[in-house]
This record gives sequence, structure tokens and C-alpha cells, in this order.
Amino acid sequence: MRLNQIFPTVFTLLFTCALQAQPVVGPDDMPAANTSYQLYQAAGIGLEDPALDFGENVTWDYSDLDGMGPQVTDFLPVSSAPFFYQFVFNNPNQPHYANHCTAVPEFGLPLPIEISEIYNFFRADEQGYYDCGFAATLSGFPLFANRNPTDRILKFPLEYGMEPDTNDTFFSAGVPGFGELKSFRIRQNSVDGWGTVITPAGSFDCLRVRSVVSGRDTLFAEEFGIDQVIELPETIEYRWVAPEGGPPVLQINVSGGLVTQVTYRGLDVTSVPEWAKIEKLSVYPNPAVSHTWLEVPEDEQLLQIIAFDAGGRTVNIPVAERQHNRMSLNTGSLAAGNYQLGIQTHKNWYSASVMVVR
Repeated sequence: MRLNQIFPTVFTLLFTCALQAQPVVGPDDMPAANTSYQLYQAAGIGLEDPALDFGENVTWDYSDLDGMGPQVTDFLPVSSAPFFYQFVFNNPNQPHYANHCTAVPEFGLPLPIEISEIYNFFRADEQGYYDCGFAATLSGFPLFANRNPTDRILKFPLEYGMEPDTNDTFFSAGVPGFGELKSFRIRQNSVDGWGTVITPAGSFDCLRVRSVVSGRDTLFAEEFGIDQVIELPETIEYRWVAPEGGPPVLQINVSGGLVTQVTYRGLDVTSVPEWAKIEKLSVYPNPAVSHTWLEVPEDEQLLQIIAFDAGGRTVNIPVAERQHNRMSLNTGSLAAGNYQLGIQTHKNWYSASVMVVR
């Protein structure tokens, strides 16, 4: 082969390898606050378990999926979640700190208790993409299921050939007078392929992540006569993740060899508006020993207050004295530490913090 033939041949080989190079996914490729995505649910009837379609430079053709929807999912800043939720999931010093969330549509089912304002919380950082937990309101009382440790759905940098990633997660959530839910999960992640996935929305260069998830739930509700341990069937979650930002372009869940869930992402991506910040109040004295005062504007009336300790747990702080727009809190029985306060008036929500010293 002459020299003038070698260079074009080498260039062609290098160019072809570059086109077929596997992608690498990181935190900037995850959903971000203030964006919305169209997600389609498709029927899994007739689909085969995709377990055998793995390896390098694979083409996964799911172009004939018949999607229902779309359902628009908004990824919101944590500051847009209900006020009380922010104390638990918007604290950078806590392991379950989140930097975006999604609102879950309410069930609309006849239940013995009213469940509303359901939010899931997530975080993307240099180490991975995490499910931090969820919160809901049960008959007016906030319930927090902050995962400890958090559930790492993806480990970064995500690339083919990386070591498998195994982690476990746990939460315990209870509401006085209703009951308690405990949940334990084990997740085993591996990147088992890279290539091109084709959905009704188009073709995407991607990595495929295979997650094996197992665990158990414990539900106790004395009022309703419930005391049950539920062993969950092993589920395999396949995610096709593209370096283009947002949720997986395709996800297929399999349990017992049967496809149980199929979701794919549409092309439409829109921005959602920024949410207003909750105004902060000052309390005095601060630091406090035996009591502290808080005050809202004169044209507003105090309705309720809720307090959280540094671990995100609700704490009862007795009211020593209440006036129209002022309130004295008895901090004498509290352990030393920092407490976050949520204050509701008939017009607004406010936040405050107080340091209790001994």
C-alpha cells in the first residue's frame, strides 16, 4: 500500500471509531430545576425481556412503541415544594439534601385518610444521581420519608466498563395517630451496554444501565388493624441514558421475566417559571435560652407554627404567649442546637431559625 493510500485509510478508521465511541454521562446530563419533559407510558404486552440485548455498539429498536399521553413532568426547585417540606430536603448539611423535585399527581382513590401534596426529591452531583425521598400530607399532617442513605440511581461518571455499583437505602415515616411505614431497598447497578436506542421520539446515542432492585416494606397502622411485612419481588430496571439532559430516553422494568413498565421521553422540553422565595423573619432573643419571640406584619394574623431540628424531625415547641401578630415560644425544654421554624399567617408563609443554647 502506497503512503498516499495509508493516510486516508487511517483517517477513515479513526473517524469511524470516533462516531461509534461510547458516550459518558455526568450530572449536567440529568434533569434540572425549572424544566419540563413529556413522558409517555407504553404497554409492555408482547415485549420481550431485554436481558440479552447488551454489549458494545448495540442498536435497540423500540420505534413501534404505542405511547399513551404524554404526561408532562415538571422538575422544580425545592423552594417550590410546600413550605414544611423545604426544611427537610433543602438543607445542604443533610445527606438527603435535594436540588430539584417533582409533584406526584394525587391518586383520586377512596382512602380512609386524605393524602395530598405528594413530592419526590432528587439530587444530581459529581458522585451520582440520587433519590432523596418523598413527602406528603396526610389529613393535614406532613409526612417525611427522607432516605438514609439516599438511593443512588446512577453513579458518575457513567460509562461502559465501569465497576458495578451496589447501595442500600432506608426510610421510616410515621404520622401520629395513623401509623408508620418502613422501607428498605438494595440496588445493584451496572452499565451493560452502549449504542443507539430508537423510540417513537427518535434515535439517541446512549448507555444502558441495568439495576436489580429488591427489598421489603413494613406497614403498621394500629387504628386500621394493619401490621404487615411485605417482601417485594425482585425488579430489574433498564434505563437508556443519553448525554443530552433530562430523564432516561427509555426505561423498561421487568419482574419475574415479564415487562411491567415502559416509559419513554418525548422531544418537547420546556422551561417552567421560577418560584418565589419564602420571606424570612427574625426572632429575638437569638440565641435563646428559655424563650424567644417572633413577629409578623401588623396586618397579618398568626395561624400555626411548625418546627424542625437539625435532622429534619418535627419538634413540638410550646407557645408561651400568643398575641395578634406576635408569639412567644418556650424553648426551655429543647436540647441545644439549631431549629428551623415555619410560620403561617392568613396571608403568607414565613421561615425563621433559632439557636437554642444551654
